[in-house]
Amino acid sequence: MTPHGSSGAGVALNWKRGLTRLALFLATLTIGYAMAEALVAAGVEAGLRAAGSASDRLPSNLDAAVLTADAITDASHWGGPVPALLLIGAILWVGVGFQPGGVSPAAGLGVRARSIRTARLVLRRPQWEDGEAIHAIFSDDETLRYWDRPPYATIEESRQWLERLCALPPETSDVFIIEREGRVIGVIGSMSRPWLTFLLAKGEWRQGYASEALQAFLGYTFGRGVPEVHVATHPDNAASLALLRKAGFEEYARSTGLFKVRGEPGAAVHLKLDAPSAGPVEAKDATAMESANG
Repeated sequence: MTPHGSSGAGVALNWKRGLTRLALFLATLTIGYAMAEALVAAGVEAGLRAAGSASDRLPSNLDAAVLTADAITDASHWGGPVPALLLIGAILWVGVGFQPGGVSPAAGLGVRARSIRTARLVLRRPQWEDGEAIHAIFSDDETLRYWDRPPYATIEESRQWLERLCALPPETSDVFIIEREGRVIGVIGSMSRPWLTFLLAKGEWRQGYASEALQAFLGYTFGRGVPEVHVATHPDNAASLALLRKAGFEEYARSTGLFKVRGEPGAAVHLKLDAPSAGPVEAKDATAMESANG
């Protein structure tokens, strides 16, 4: 299965979201301060007018000053627990925006699962310790027949791929290692949403594991609120095409040179599956597809 978005930046703090929240907080604080100043000025003016109108009835100018001070205090009252709680809430709201991307769900989506269990498989997050098992899969010529690059010659290459996989930003990716009885047998997920990638070791073919893992991932990702899943594979990859069509994917385009196969531009069939509550698949031509993915 042709991968998409296999190169990614490290899982960094959500600076954009945090800075946006900080800017909103500062803007709100500035506007609030300006409004408070206006209220204070209005209070001072009201106090002076009250003092002037009441000067004939007051025993001394000291009483007028007290009246003015009371008006200012009433107009600029910032004490009490409510403003303090509001300030603490605002600070926490800004702080949450800077937390690590893997802690909070992507905008508009549900929580990312650490693992998914099926009758025979465990789908879990990739780890650095998976290097040797990943290399056993990614160094096999037949397993990577339709992959985007040739088999990995050294374990260092496989570990570099695994490192990039672990560093994919959770806001736009959602990838799992497939385990069977404690053994790593493949990978499945979205390296760049909404594109699906999956790969199963040759020794695990024709036992229904790919279908089981795919159904589990689709149920999970649609459950998070992802509206659609796209996939592209080579027209000669009959096994993958049969698996995808059985799962409900529908072809909507074909392209040449848009994706690579073994490092060279190759042909691809584009398929799509909408979330159960979404409408039917919309037909698109390969030119529009290529333009949309730049």
